Amino acid sequence: MGQLTRDVVSSLGILAEERNQRVTVDAAEGVTVTADRLVLREAITNVIDNAIKYSPRASSIRIRVYSDGNDVHLTLERRPRDRC
Repeated sequence: MGQLTRDVVSSLGILAEERNQRVTVDAAEGVTVTADRLVLREAITNVIDNAIKYSPRASSIRIRVYSDGNDVHLTLERRPRDRC
């Protein structure tokens, strides 16, 4: 799940760059799901694409992938980008 999320972020990187956004992925190791990989990739792509489109320019988008017992979570957090 983490690698799939990183692959999607990589494929959408140009969109984030055009909007001066930074997208990071914090994925726990070994998080897996049983699902159709293409359908899951499309769902993750839609969520991240929307985050990029609807977040302000020059913002930072943090994506977390983790498990909590039998549940797998993909969360997004956005904030103004650090000016350092």
